[in-house]
Amino acid sequence: SDVYKRQAQRPIVALGGRRVVAPAVPVVIEPTVTAGRPIATYQWRQVRGTSVAVADATAQTLRFTAPGTGTLGFELKVSDSQGYEAIGTVEVRV
Repeated sequence: SDVYKRQAQRPIVALGGRRVVAPAVPVVIEPTVTAGRPIATYQWRQVRGTSVAVADATAQTLRFTAPGTGTLGFELKVSDSQGYEAIGTVEVRV
């Protein structure tokens, strides 16, 4: 069916679950993206916790410096060359 084909064509994002990091250290989160077509866009968004400065919210890899303490949440939305999208989330505990 068309619904099954659209689901099968969507990219898949895996971010590896919860991370635990020390305060004030550089954090790097590299997603695993499985897709049948090239990924056209990456868009990171912080959805929880103390706001942090992200190096480049449109890069494949998320990079920031951990704040003093707390739990942060991030969402990665990817779009492939045909416009199919997928979203993954990750939690970072400091």
